[in-house]
Amino acid sequence: MRGHGRLRGASALAAAMWLASWLAVGEVEAQEKAGKFALLVAIDDYGAAHTPSVPEGQQWAALHGTVNDVALLAVELKQRGFEVAMVSNKDATRKGIIDAFRVHLADKVKAGRGDVVFFHYSGHGQQIPDDNGAPDEVDGYDEALVPYDNRGTHDYSNHLRDEQLGGLVKELASRTPNVIISLDSCHSGTGTRGAMARRGGPAVHPPAKARGPAAEEGSGLLEPVGTRGAGEKRYGYVLLSATLPTQYAREVQDPDTKQNMGVFTWGLIRALRRSGPTTTWRDLMDQVAVEVTGRVTDQNPQLEGDLDNLIFSGSWAPSPPYFKVQPKGNDGLFRVDAGRLHGLTLGSVLGLYPPGSGAMDPARPALKATVTRLEVGAAWATPEGEAKGFEFGGRAIEILSQHTPSLLRVLIPKAGAGLTKGIEGLKFAATVAPDKAADPRGNPAWDVKLVVDGGLVSIQRADGTPVPIPQGPEREMAASLPLEGAAEGVAQALNVEFRRRRLLALVNDDAGSRADVTMAVKHVDAIPVPGGAPKITKVHGDVSRDGTGALKIGAIVQFEVHNRSERDLHFSIVELSADGGIDVIYPVDGMRTGENKLGAKQRRGLSEVLFMMAPPKGSVTWKVIATEDDVDFKALALKVKSGSTRGATRGAESPLAQLMEMAMDGTRAKPFGYAPAKLWGSDAVQIQILPE
Repeated sequence: MRGHGRLRGASALAAAMWLASWLAVGEVEAQEKAGKFALLVAIDDYGAAHTPSVPEGQQWAALHGTVNDVALLAVELKQRGFEVAMVSNKDATRKGIIDAFRVHLADKVKAGRGDVVFFHYSGHGQQIPDDNGAPDEVDGYDEALVPYDNRGTHDYSNHLRDEQLGGLVKELASRTPNVIISLDSCHSGTGTRGAMARRGGPAVHPPAKARGPAAEEGSGLLEPVGTRGAGEKRYGYVLLSATLPTQYAREVQDPDTKQNMGVFTWGLIRALRRSGPTTTWRDLMDQVAVEVTGRVTDQNPQLEGDLDNLIFSGSWAPSPPYFKVQPKGNDGLFRVDAGRLHGLTLGSVLGLYPPGSGAMDPARPALKATVTRLEVGAAWATPEGEAKGFEFGGRAIEILSQHTPSLLRVLIPKAGAGLTKGIEGLKFAATVAPDKAADPRGNPAWDVKLVVDGGLVSIQRADGTPVPIPQGPEREMAASLPLEGAAEGVAQALNVEFRRRRLLALVNDDAGSRADVTMAVKHVDAIPVPGGAPKITKVHGDVSRDGTGALKIGAIVQFEVHNRSERDLHFSIVELSADGGIDVIYPVDGMRTGENKLGAKQRRGLSEVLFMMAPPKGSVTWKVIATEDDVDFKALALKVKSGSTRGATRGAESPLAQLMEMAMDGTRAKPFGYAPAKLWGSDAVQIQILPE
């Protein structure tokens, strides 16, 4: 009735018609107005006082900051127009969480209205065996939330598993594309907390023997619902999580309120307070990561889903590829989360932009900086002016390069000119014409060359060794192919060769982050033991590691790894086989989390698993990669016999694994920094496999 005064002098009929029309418009507007609904769950009350039936030694430890988390988060969300519901402690049972999810979120969301839904959980989380039906986890573990009415650290029957959470999210995602899930708990990196109280605990039972299919990326909480832009996937949700799957979420004290809080939620609230209308989830989580890593050193927040949506909105605001920039250090330099593996060199000029800059015009950077220090996965840049607005870091793009990208140089003879166009289309390769085959000193200006003879094409390295060529699914590698129709096989062979070279060159020489690890390969005789590890009956000695050592097909080897560092390390062994394949051969499937861990100064012979030499004959290289974090390197795998040039992987979850995966693919677009304080290092052994 706010418009009643405007009706003076109008006829009753006109007034009635106007009023009906006004009310109808108002009703439509009310129907179309998007709702904002939030459900915040917090559990501090764990332990014997709350779960007396749980055996001693299997109780979850009490937490002290989860209720503080949601109380402060609720204030921030209400200021943004959210209708907020909170469920905590004794009300946050398994059933209580599920019921509240439906009552406060699912039942209120209307399809097509553009509602925004936010679910946050602060409490314990745990990795548990994927043993509740058909396997769907490639690592054999589900991630789970631990409710108030849990049954302890060893009984998971009342946990809320990741696929159950995914089912609830799927209900919402079918009605609105604006679903945000925020998890401040341990093992939250795939959808599931220390001070410093620790929000969760490790897996106490081995993973399920049956494994799910490999997922392409992320947690697998939901599958993509479509594409947009240049084929970019659209998920319909955003997942914010406190940690990598292998890490613990921590509690710290809020310096302002002196209350305990989850460091992730604390950082999230601070970042939300600084956000603006152009802030995307990617921008926000960049700032959260700065806040979190400024308080703790062993927690890396994760983000997946529609990363480039504006926060609490379905609007997409993609930005060009960029490198993450950390806040300026006391030395006046900016640390950039990209290094030699990403193609940066000393002297590269970067354009710097504050977080949330949107489109980054190379001609108008907020600040220019020159790379003056360079490592494998990080660079330090000196700014050319006063750095204002970069208190929480920012973004960088390379606006002046001082190098030629590290591509695989392919010499193509005139007889193979028909393959030139296809090779030039490979992102990792560059062609070399016959008249440019040598540099001014007479050295080869190429890495591999095509050799065309008698209608056949083969590939040869500069040292004269051949490059095997894939022939297709389930077929052996070939020394040569008919020139006609060889394009696909040649492209795959070059991809294999590029990845092989990059993996061999993957050596960490950064002084602050190098792990001192060595590996030896011993030739042994062994016999199988039913139900147990094989028994070594004789040790012939170490195999020469420089490529001159040789073993026949059928010979058995034992790997021995020595951690010469002062810290515990986890290690993986990657094999580069004679046919060009790349495989992670250790840790093996079925091993428990942590079994690939070496204590400081520890030396271990891998007696639980030995390896028999198998065809084909030729050169084989084994590379051990040791890391402070337990990193899954399956992203490096490359199966060439199936005709595929991609490895089966659950997704490169660790920043280091992502860094290495992109280096192997020749990608520079999406760097993932690995803090210099994090140790990693490698060693390699090369031998020859001979016929029986």
